[in-house]
Amino acid sequence: MVDSSWLEKARDLRQQAYEALQATPAYAAFKAFDDAVVGLGGAPFFEASPHAQPVKVAAARALDAAVKRTADSRKLSQGDAAELVLMQHQEPLPIVRLMEEVQAKGAEIGGTDPLNNFRSTVSKDPRFRTSKRNNMYFWWLTDQPLPPQWNEPTDPDLLTASVGSSSHSDQETANADHNT
Repeated sequence: MVDSSWLEKARDLRQQAYEALQATPAYAAFKAFDDAVVGLGGAPFFEASPHAQPVKVAAARALDAAVKRTADSRKLSQGDAAELVLMQHQEPLPIVRLMEEVQAKGAEIGGTDPLNNFRSTVSKDPRFRTSKRNNMYFWWLTDQPLPPQWNEPTDPDLLTASVGSSSHSDQETANADHNT
């Protein structure tokens, strides 16, 4: 049997190491992406491992506490927050809505013109691209295909979208009469 003082010392060292890990930006990013996976219907990281079941509740509490402690001290970058927002929505967003949700995630957007600053930041980031729809630009993830509904025309222009007149129109007859 292991001496209880050794076990207690190991627990203390583990707790210290875990608290140091929680204070890192990498951990804050991990937690944000773990939340995104859960939001998309996946299992939290600590539930995905079959060995983690006995510590699931304690790990979840520790993660929540870590997020609360690091939320103010470790802000997500604008790019990381934008990527997270788009992953959670699973569809492109207009720049104003994307910026609002990025700010809600805690990313700071400053300057005299925050919208232009944010637009500049995401336009320079290789993770993002724009897609035009209904005369508006939407931002999406470069490495993800557009959702299927985005490939369908939303407001087809019948003059440019048609390849010819329909069989039930009088256009062919009118053109034939005019050309004779």
